[in-house]
Amino acid sequence: MIAYVSLLGVTVLALGNLPSGPPMSRVTSCIDNGCHSDVTSTPWIHGPTAAGACVMCHEYEDPLLHTFALKRTGAQLCDFCHIGKTDSAGLFVHDPVSKGECLSCHDPHGGNSPALLKQGGVVENCRSCHEGEEWEQGSVLHTPVQQGDCLGCHEPHSSLHEKLLVEDSQTLCLRCHEDLDLANVSKHEPSDPRDTRWWMPVEWNEGVYVPGEFPVLEPIAEPAPASRVIHDPVLHKCSTCHSHHGAQEQALLVEPIVSLCGSCHEDLVDEIRIAPEAHSIVTEERACSHCHEPHASLLPALMKAPMLEVCSECHADPPVHLDMNESPWMTTALETGNVHAGLNDACARCHDVHGAQNPALLVRPMSDAIYQVFAAETYALCLGCHDADLVESPETTTATNFRNGSVNLHYVHVKKPGAKGRSCSMCHGTHLSLGPRLLKNDVGFGKWRLPISFKETRNGGTCVGGCHRVSEYDRVTPLPIPLLIPNSKPVEAGVEIEPDTAAGASPLE
Repeated sequence: MIAYVSLLGVTVLALGNLPSGPPMSRVTSCIDNGCHSDVTSTPWIHGPTAAGACVMCHEYEDPLLHTFALKRTGAQLCDFCHIGKTDSAGLFVHDPVSKGECLSCHDPHGGNSPALLKQGGVVENCRSCHEGEEWEQGSVLHTPVQQGDCLGCHEPHSSLHEKLLVEDSQTLCLRCHEDLDLANVSKHEPSDPRDTRWWMPVEWNEGVYVPGEFPVLEPIAEPAPASRVIHDPVLHKCSTCHSHHGAQEQALLVEPIVSLCGSCHEDLVDEIRIAPEAHSIVTEERACSHCHEPHASLLPALMKAPMLEVCSECHADPPVHLDMNESPWMTTALETGNVHAGLNDACARCHDVHGAQNPALLVRPMSDAIYQVFAAETYALCLGCHDADLVESPETTTATNFRNGSVNLHYVHVKKPGAKGRSCSMCHGTHLSLGPRLLKNDVGFGKWRLPISFKETRNGGTCVGGCHRVSEYDRVTPLPIPLLIPNSKPVEAGVEIEPDTAAGASPLE
């Protein structure tokens, strides 16, 4: 018997006396009589259930036995009301949907979420099938995964995009990662075309740089391309480099950055692997990302900044192996005005930035010995830019301004007979100097510092050094210098002289 009691004036059903068995005839409600009242106990109830309209889905088979059948089978039952939710309109359909198994995810009567999910929350529901996948194994999790927002990226039933993504992968990622701003590209132009800090190897504009060869440099009047340089994977799939859900690497990288970049840039991996001198920064910590932007840049080769600025982040102080009596290092390099032109353009003119066959990552050999028997291959680095006549011609009026009349003083110093020819680095700084033409203040010789004390004159200069006594040279009227071979000649009448006789002209070149 069913008893009704009144509490505070409200009549409620007392469930203590339930029917002893199923009804033997048709009933109008399966809930009101207390038999199936548990289907209404969840926070969210299916509409037909809440209305007691069980006949929307069920129909009698035999009223006497109180048996029922579903009015329709599979997805057709749900699709009668949820029009379009169960079809395969998308190119990609969730597996349970394609099989008509709506009840794999949804409870037909009620649940703990608006979508009536069987497992409670979205994450629990998805995990019931996708257990043990990358999103559970990574020590670094994508924020939507941490927050259990699977539906922030995926459609639950079908989609026009693979992996049931709500949009194409690039558009979807940029929805949150707006800082990449790949759509709003901005054109970069140097403020001054003579600002060579923006110069880059021409070959890099084509994406090609041959290690060991001197890149031809030219100013980027119209950067190539005119808009941002975008990393190719960014234009296609972020998942080429990043895991969508979880990973062991920071930034959700699918593998350590060295091997990740190397999976596409195999030529650089081989170059670094076989190089006797490998740039340490390429293989440690942030590796490639020390110098390159991973997504987009205003500069060729995805450089983070002009090359001198990038290199200066690590090389702000002088390397310990260099004779750094040259002046302050990179921090004031551009302020001194006496900077090696190769440094002004790009460090890559002399250094192979990834790995090289020569010490100090030099693209060609260069001896740092004080004394050096002259050979073109020994001076290959310097002669890659400087005309060989600078040191190989005994007499000249055009190859250099460092001459006494027509006697080439570079030749006298560098190509000195025997084993005591002076190397370039004995007198000149390799990067910058407080003196003209990168002349050092003094020269290291064992424990001593031998002064150079060069002073400029109208048509030449004076050197007061520890190598020889005070010597003066003059390009127009040669002076007697015991150091020289005794054939210094005045410049002949009619020979056109460069405008170096004017006050302030450079005495060296």
